[in-house]
Amino acid sequence: MKGFKAYFWNGFGSPELIATSITGLLKSVKISDNYTGDATSDMRCEIKQYTDGKQSYSDMLDALSCYNIYINPTFETFVELSKQWFDKTPAHLLTEFTK
Repeated sequence: MKGFKAYFWNGFGSPELIATSITGLLKSVKISDNYTGDATSDMRCEIKQYTDGKQSYSDMLDALSCYNIYINPTFETFVELSKQWFDKTPAHLLTEFTK
């Protein structure tokens, strides 16, 4: 996929670029949760469901959002997400996406 960029963002700090390919997302990204522990295999399973043709791209995007991972997000994507957490969008954290 051309132009693939995966970002992690939970509203704290600026979005962090974590992978530039699905392969990179599968091999390099580790997911850990304070409550459930290591969720890396669950996240990788969601991606493999897509790469194996068992779920749609849209379904994969929805599943990754549960881990605060967003593929090729726009400023508008983050504005909508921020409404879940904040009264006002933290635009100062999203300057990379306002170009």
